[in-house]
Amino acid sequence: MRPYEPATSIKLPAGIHGKLHAFRRRLRRVKLVEGIGGAAFGLALSYVLLFGLDRLWDTPIWARWTLLLTGMAGPVVVLPLKLHRWFWQQRRLEQVARLLRSTFPRLGDQLLGVIELARTDSDGHRSQTLVHAAMQQVDRASRDQDFTTAVPSPRHMQWAAAAGAACLIVAATFLTLPEASWNAAQRWLTPWRDVERYTFAQLDLGAQEQVVAFGVAFDVPVRIKDASGWKPETATAQYRQQEPVQARLHEGAYRFKMPAQRVPGVLEIHAGDDREVLRIVPLHRPELLALKATVELPAYLQYEQPVDRDGRSGTLSVLTGSRVQLEATISRELAEGNFGTEPATVEGSKLKSPWLNMDTERTLTASWTDIHALRAKEPLHLYLEPTEDQAPTLQVRTTLDDRILLEDEVATFDISARDDYGIRQIGIEWKSTEKQAGTQALTGWKPAAPGAPQQRELRAKAAFRPKAEGIQPQSIELRAFAEDYLPGRARAYSEPFILHILSNEAHAQWIAEQLHQWRRRAVETYEAELDLNQRNKEIRNLAVEEL
Repeated sequence: MRPYEPATSIKLPAGIHGKLHAFRRRLRRVKLVEGIGGAAFGLALSYVLLFGLDRLWDTPIWARWTLLLTGMAGPVVVLPLKLHRWFWQQRRLEQVARLLRSTFPRLGDQLLGVIELARTDSDGHRSQTLVHAAMQQVDRASRDQDFTTAVPSPRHMQWAAAAGAACLIVAATFLTLPEASWNAAQRWLTPWRDVERYTFAQLDLGAQEQVVAFGVAFDVPVRIKDASGWKPETATAQYRQQEPVQARLHEGAYRFKMPAQRVPGVLEIHAGDDREVLRIVPLHRPELLALKATVELPAYLQYEQPVDRDGRSGTLSVLTGSRVQLEATISRELAEGNFGTEPATVEGSKLKSPWLNMDTERTLTASWTDIHALRAKEPLHLYLEPTEDQAPTLQVRTTLDDRILLEDEVATFDISARDDYGIRQIGIEWKSTEKQAGTQALTGWKPAAPGAPQQRELRAKAAFRPKAEGIQPQSIELRAFAEDYLPGRARAYSEPFILHILSNEAHAQWIAEQLHQWRRRAVETYEAELDLNQRNKEIRNLAVEEL
């Protein structure tokens, strides 16, 4: 499409017309090259800057946006403005003539004048001969002038060279480092996306966070990927504002020896051009909160449910023949654990052992690891000791101080029995003494109270009336007994009581003998008091010297 030119009634001389058009073409080529070169240079420079920055650090999104918008300013803003100024605003010959006035002031005014004379709206009474003469004069004056030198501030060569150099750098990066270049191009063109930065040295942290023991020195192992194009001999890690720690590459990994920490923070790891961050969270080690032992007692004890025992003391006595399961409650959710060589079941923060048969003594060492790979500070040592079922123990009280009992009289006994697992029953048992050999020997017993499998303590009153039990007056040995649930075990007995069972006549005779003994002791006491009184009187009558 030809540029717009005003219709004229008088044509400009071919020399002027050709030189103006040549100048305009030259102007437009120069400014177009400047605009395209500047836009290309800006885009290439923006990309190269991002490529370089990505080699130093992980360029943040805001910086990538800034680089992209700055680079796009050339083709989106600067180039259209140049096109508007040097194409649209130079579409008329008078506009071109005005531009020439900056370099050729006099000639530019003359060119502008003859263009005005050639307009169709010129004065019709003007002499055509004079107009042609003026045009010819200007044409002759412009023949010796080089309008190409009038292009304002031509920098097309510089911009072209700069754009070419920048594009060569971009091309070189794509040819020599294609993976890094394509990665930088994606990060440059799509700054809103979280495109992972390509590095020649590629560290593999494995996780973004590492939990360490509170106040304990720890190691941070960091592997370098096998596909890494650069494997530096040393790497550096710095925690907060502390002194950096260096580690050498050994068997494809760096192992940093970090000092004890108590405050959470970020560990910055540098290896070659890769920069990674690892969050460090110091936590207290998982501690034992409770240790419960669930004991299944032997069947003869008739316990319907297992018995729970506390094992935090480190020693646990369990009845022989029982089964026991240990359950440790830890202060944090667990990943694994064991009880010595026995496998353990993990349920949240609880660690359960399998059922263990208590036939022999054993020592278990419990250890555990929480979900953060933290182990207990010290393992738990638990001693399991098998014990035997002990016989019941008894205590008996009675109001019979003198152990004399009429055959119709009732004696009561307070019986208290204890057992380690359960009492079947308690009662009293009697038999004749050897002193009553002439009397028919007898034995007997009666229950006082029944027990229960889980009743470890039992109290009861036992009433004993000789005549009701068919016992004739004589001396008998009476004692309380208790039975537990151990098959084949004999009764446990209290200390025996010797009871003298008397008839009414024998009891009256016994009372008379007691009164006679009391009277004799009273007379003896009276006579002794009289002797003492007489002695006191004699002492009171003695002289001072004799006293």
